[in-house]
Parts: sequence; structure tokens; C-alpha cells
Amino acid sequence: MLDDLRERGELLYENSRYGNRYAIDRPRLQALCDEGAIPVVHLGQVAGVRALTASFPARWLSVLLWCSRGSSERRSAQRGSGDLTRRSDAWEETARDLDEHGDGTFALQIDTDHHEPDEAAKVIHDRPELGLA
Repeated sequence: MLDDLRERGELLYENSRYGNRYAIDRPRLQALCDEGAIPVVHLGQVAGVRALTASFPARWLSVLLWCSRGSSERRSAQRGSGDLTRRSDAWEETARDLDEHGDGTFALQIDTDHHEPDEAAKVIHDRPELGLA
């Protein structure tokens, strides 16, 4: 399926991590928008955020949800992730990516060590750029 989407130019971004392939495709994103839904896209690379916002016409609010390495490792263990070393490596890769390329990419940063999910969701929802509050 991904090969077909790629051949048709319908993949907005694709990457590999943890031995898996991840992709954002135009048809699914467009279907969500056509339904009146507000798409929420999880990306782990600055290049992915930039590719998405540049290639899909929507009013995006880029939010960096971040936690300490220790919290990341604890949360992965609590979820029963069997690939803790790879997830720790991914945290390091993402931290480097943000240091090297993240300036100006995110309108909002939320430290999830200090904000519960419902609180973070409210902060995002109430951003004036979204016009939801």
C-alpha cells in the first residue's frame, strides 16, 4: 500500500524507526478534513513537521510535546515496550534533531513532565490560531 501511495505521489512524509515504516498520506488526511475532523499528526522528526506543513494545505499548529529522557524511559517500560534501547536511542536522535533543526518549527512547547494530558490538550485547544476557544 505504501509503495502504491509513494508511486502516485500521495505520501507527504515517510520514515523508519523501531524496525517499522511510518507514513502520512494525503488521501487519509484529506478524508479527515472533508469529514470536518481536526487531524492530529504525531511526528518524531523536524523534517516531517516541515514536510507536512509545506505540502498539505491546512491551518497547522505545530506543538512540541516533550519529556525528560528519564520520563521517556519510565513510560516506555510501563507500556511494556520490548525495545527500550531503541526507544532511548530515538529520544537521543530526536533531541539532537531539535537542537540542530528545531528553531522556529513549533508554535508551542509543552513539557509533559509537568502537564497532564488533559491540561496539555486544553492549552492546545485554547490557542487563538485554531479559533476553537
